[in-house]
Amino acid sequence: MNTLDKDNILRDKIAEITAAEGIDIVEYRLFLSNGIKVVRCVVDYRQGGITIDACARINKKVVSFLNESRLLGGDFSVEINSPGLDRPLNSPRDFLRVKGKTVCLWLNEQVEKSGYLEGELTEVSDDDLTIIHKGSPLKIKFCSIKTGKERISI
Repeated sequence: MNTLDKDNILRDKIAEITAAEGIDIVEYRLFLSNGIKVVRCVVDYRQGGITIDACARINKKVVSFLNESRLLGGDFSVEINSPGLDRPLNSPRDFLRVKGKTVCLWLNEQVEKSGYLEGELTEVSDDDLTIIHKGSPLKIKFCSIKTGKERISI
């Protein structure tokens, strides 16, 4: 079995494990580090707020699967992490989670003569979102957004 097949099997298994707990995979990577295969996943509940205990449960299930299946052999490491406060917003589902909050957007192309915008997120559809920017609604296509983040105020 080649590396791509193993990667696909593992990704599917982790998706199955996380979905059973109502958890989404935010990021997934399988890579080699100092001769050890490393599985690194960032996971979160759909509404946000993943706990250390939830990450530990997922980690334990992934390690059990890898030990039983021997998919990666015996030398591997599994890292299941939370996305943290500055989680990137990339998909419509990510943006829906922070609707009503202030978001920061880095753009692929300029809008309003800027490659960066901030505003309260008021609407999210499959193709675009609307923020209140400088007191007015501004619709932005997802294809124009490089990445976004929720603005965290302390």
